[in-house]
Amino acid sequence: MLIAAVVTENEGHAILLATQQMRRLFLNAGARESEIDCRLTDSLQFEDDRQPDICIVSLLREVESDALDRVRARLTDELRKFAGGRTAVYLCTIFRVCDDAAALERIRRLNLLAAELSHDLDIGVIDFDRQFADIGARTLETSYRLEGGGAREIAAYTVVKTLLASGAFEDRIDDATIEQARAAHASTYQANAVAS
Repeated sequence: MLIAAVVTENEGHAILLATQQMRRLFLNAGARESEIDCRLTDSLQFEDDRQPDICIVSLLREVESDALDRVRARLTDELRKFAGGRTAVYLCTIFRVCDDAAALERIRRLNLLAAELSHDLDIGVIDFDRQFADIGARTLETSYRLEGGGAREIAAYTVVKTLLASGAFEDRIDDATIEQARAAHASTYQANAVAS
């Protein structure tokens, strides 16, 4: 199974960590094939023989890019080619913590765009903003850029939780194994939260 991630550096670290966690969860749940590869990439262009099973796309890369209508048009065009195909696509929201008012407004609009594209193109959302808001920027000592080990851990947790809950593995791994991995993931996170 191949996960392709078009993300920023900090998000990339989190997704690599999430990949390790998923391998371990599925292996411990008895999956015969728990081989999950992750490739960090700069674009959504893939060779036909290396189409990913899961594609994770960062909106954080768009904070300082084109006008929002151009971002919407480009992402719609790039993501539409996956519609109805075998690749499950997910957009990552952005944690709304930023000292710059203009950047914060841009982040809000990008997060709204994630919801709109999810609806229009039937793709998933990995909601970093919601998960991080529950914990807080001060506690994690991070910002919208997801700096630091704590932010990386929470981002990885959010990726794994979303992929396990959303059916990303349904055609590849049996339901009982997914459910066992989901339960193990939830209990591990609760144990870590109590220990902190």
